[in-house]
Amino acid sequence: MTFEADGDGPSPVSVSLRTDNGSSLLLVAGKVDLASVGALRDGIDQALSRQLPRLIIDLAGVGFLDSTGLSALLDAHRQALGGGTTFLAINCQPPVHRIMAAAGVRTLLTGLA
Repeated sequence: MTFEADGDGPSPVSVSLRTDNGSSLLLVAGKVDLASVGALRDGIDQALSRQLPRLIIDLAGVGFLDSTGLSALLDAHRQALGGGTTFLAINCQPPVHRIMAAAGVRTLLTGLA
């Protein structure tokens, strides 16, 4: 299942949802900002509705994440834990790590110190 949104500019975001080893796996690619965050939120909602034990969000294809994208990840983390689901963001690119670190949530979202 794929969710897409065309943001302003050349980098739309694509969010693909898969099931892998009992986990919901979201593969995210593109620029996550105010114009495109809806696709990320839709994918997260669909993944959480599956009620699998883990939600893994693979951000390898994300080169830009603004505060709305970070907010979506934090909301997903909160919702996942509230429903007994483990949350993990993986394969973050350096710009994404920087915004997470600046906001003080890198370890919370990625498990990395």
